[in-house]
Amino acid sequence: MAVRGLPAVDSLVRQLDSRGLPRLLVVESARAAIDQARAAMLTGDNSVDPVHLAESAIETLSRLRPRNVINATGVLLHTNLGRAPLAVAAAEAAAEHATGYGNLEFDLATGERGGRGGYVEALLRRLTGAPAALVVNNNAAAVFLTLASLASGRSVPVSRGELIEIGGSYRLPELMEASGARLREVGTTNRTRVTDYPATDDAALLLKVHPSNYRIEG
Repeated sequence: MAVRGLPAVDSLVRQLDSRGLPRLLVVESARAAIDQARAAMLTGDNSVDPVHLAESAIETLSRLRPRNVINATGVLLHTNLGRAPLAVAAAEAAAEHATGYGNLEFDLATGERGGRGGYVEALLRRLTGAPAALVVNNNAAAVFLTLASLASGRSVPVSRGELIEIGGSYRLPELMEASGARLREVGTTNRTRVTDYPATDDAALLLKVHPSNYRIEG
């Protein structure tokens, strides 16, 4: 095939199975495939098929789309698989409120701006008996806010075997440093006893890290 024989973008798009992808992505894949085939032909390689290139790109994009899978890992709350599935009733309620307007930050009684977390705070206070509650969207945020509020400028003992990194960016020592708390390492990597935690007035909190999806062996 000569360069002039390459299909137009629209012509190539009509030959492709979009696999449910937005047309914009299909067109982009077709254009990139034609450009790649043209570049190959200019070097004397006429074996590059733009249809195959575009189909391969669309297949790769299709695999990135969220879809249901079977969790056979043995880890119930698996970070990479979406953690805990929503109950059907919760998912239906979320869909109902997400497809229309709502009183997210509006007090219907006063007609003025209200608090975003007022209702869930009331539920948590009733459930736990706590005087106040705050909801955040991940554990790292919860740990940071707890340390910043209760342990800034003071030491927090943590077992050396629990100074973890999870998710490729969440490192416990760095998070503690950012909160203003002083990390105090206790015990050893493979074994920490209760007696390793020092009894000191300077310690604001004791941080215990649950080994949810990591394991130390050896």
